[in-house]
Amino acid sequence: MFLRRIIITCCLLCFVQPLLAQIEQEEGSNDPFNQNDPFNSNNPELLNEQDTASNRRTGRILGGEKEPKSPYGPTTTRFFTEDEFFRGDSTVHYIDTTLNNLHRFEVIEKLEQKYQHLGANGTALNPIFPVLPATIGRTSGFDVYNPYSLEADSIRYYDTKSPYTKLHLVFGGNNRNLVDLAYARNINPRWNIAGHMYRIITDKQVGASARRDDRNAVLNRYGFNTSYRSENGKYALLASFVRMKHDVEELGGIVPPTTGVITDYYDTDNVAIELSGADAEELRQDYHLYHQYVLTPILQVYHRLDRQNQLNSYRDPLSQDDFSYYPNTFIRTDTTTDRFKFREFKNEVGIKGKVEEALFYAFYYKRRDVNFIYKYLQDDPYDTEHYIGGKLRTDLNERTYLAAEAEYLEGGNYRAGATIYSPWAVVGLRRMLRKPAYIEERFFGNHYSWNNDFSTESTDQLEGNIIARIGERITLRPGATITQVTDPIFFNAEQQSEQQSGTARVYSPEIELEVGLARNVFLEAEVIHTFKEGEVADVFRIPDWFANARLYFHDNILNDRMEARIGLDVHYRTSYLADAYAPGMQQYHLQNEFRVPQALVADFFFNFKIKRAMLFIKVTQVNEGFPYQGYFTTPNYTGVGRQIDLGINWQFFD
Repeated sequence: MFLRRIIITCCLLCFVQPLLAQIEQEEGSNDPFNQNDPFNSNNPELLNEQDTASNRRTGRILGGEKEPKSPYGPTTTRFFTEDEFFRGDSTVHYIDTTLNNLHRFEVIEKLEQKYQHLGANGTALNPIFPVLPATIGRTSGFDVYNPYSLEADSIRYYDTKSPYTKLHLVFGGNNRNLVDLAYARNINPRWNIAGHMYRIITDKQVGASARRDDRNAVLNRYGFNTSYRSENGKYALLASFVRMKHDVEELGGIVPPTTGVITDYYDTDNVAIELSGADAEELRQDYHLYHQYVLTPILQVYHRLDRQNQLNSYRDPLSQDDFSYYPNTFIRTDTTTDRFKFREFKNEVGIKGKVEEALFYAFYYKRRDVNFIYKYLQDDPYDTEHYIGGKLRTDLNERTYLAAEAEYLEGGNYRAGATIYSPWAVVGLRRMLRKPAYIEERFFGNHYSWNNDFSTESTDQLEGNIIARIGERITLRPGATITQVTDPIFFNAEQQSEQQSGTARVYSPEIELEVGLARNVFLEAEVIHTFKEGEVADVFRIPDWFANARLYFHDNILNDRMEARIGLDVHYRTSYLADAYAPGMQQYHLQNEFRVPQALVADFFFNFKIKRAMLFIKVTQVNEGFPYQGYFTTPNYTGVGRQIDLGINWQFFD
């Protein structure tokens, strides 16, 4: 396996040589069209908003590519989100062509390691720190795969001057692979169509059979979207469809070694796994439509429609050993075949507008019809929910604004919040009262059963950061997040849904740091300390200390032919009683037996760009053996060991 990675690396480096030669041939070209183009990438007013922190500090653009004769490029392809369009925000985003985070291809890396997972990309995720629910009404409760989905407010709607294509491929060590493709083009100046395909393929990192392609997780997601504006600009439409199918062969975790020695867990070639043949599946289909009509800038009408289907199933051809793994067996002793289906149909109508460009408002009514179907129960619940709500944003001055929103659900639940943004501080306060999820109140499957009548759970969260710039090379962002949860609903150590009466308060002061150590050497770090109090504080299991750091060198090399970023990504957290995972109900739950050891993980990366081809080489857990042989992500699940990952991101604009 290691030899194969070395061979691929050599081939990749050989591929670089023709690109270097091509650059050398074009060094003398000087296209006058690009000099006069208002979208020229050398225009400082049009710098990519996702440019790296180090580039902002040094005040220069690294790896400045010489445009070919075609006038099209990253600055002639723009995109926006629905929320920005809804608010009438004129902000446009340009395609990211920087090397920032290029090597972070796994979802857990993009989430800054702030989630638990099961040791491999594509497996179930669980937030380490308290997160506000997205909905105050009924949900399915199956949310461990939510971070892999593409929500409607995250979809990119493009405005392209030429066809745009993205090709992102990753060949991860031990068959941890990824494919990310996107295509967009304008049919005419007012109508754009786009599509994407995203695929994760991850083999078992522990307990794999001798055969090749012994899969742990396979995710297939694809979607289409379109945006349209009428000729007079009064009518506009955004529409999208996303389908995601997630297949995970559940391992059940590593069988605890008989020696009782923690380091024996890291012997991935010899450890045994709890389950064989168990399979969890989630299928989602999301249809979305937004359209609006402008009567006047002050008064506009709009309508949103959403339809979602979510199917969760779990199958296990039970063996004699499996009966000791599951807490109960209620229905069948030969095979587990549990299935649950959730349907949502949502309509929202409202008015919105802008008053003198300084004030945005919106008021709406929303109806939400939700249905949950149990395989083994007949009385499937059906709920119709009625909401009213509003949003407000006002500019306090040229660089400071206030954003607020509120929503009320018939029956008493609501959410409300406000945030002030300024160049020197960001402060936000939110409050939410939510209904219990369907499976939190009632569940019946082959291994789990409960029937509850829970009350509302309420959450208050205050968070803020101060932004302090010291000279041109140091930025400090001290801050804190305080979360209070009253009457929390959770899954307990007996793998049952439970609600406890009382309050828990979680305090997480933090500091973020960006430092230019030398001309081209930079350090970025985040440190979070957490402590808690309250009658039910033990429901929240969080490490006392959590830290991420990145140290890197960034400059043009090889006579300015190549832009390069070379460095280390480091993650650290202290030991804690992390939640365990129960694959039979697809939920994380409390446990009191396995204290996950402290972890220190360092990844080496070399990101580089030649023309528009961006490539990376990464060595995961380069510090394996020092100071620890490995690390845990969840009780009885270990993280990826030392592997070599290779990737390329190539974007085309014609």
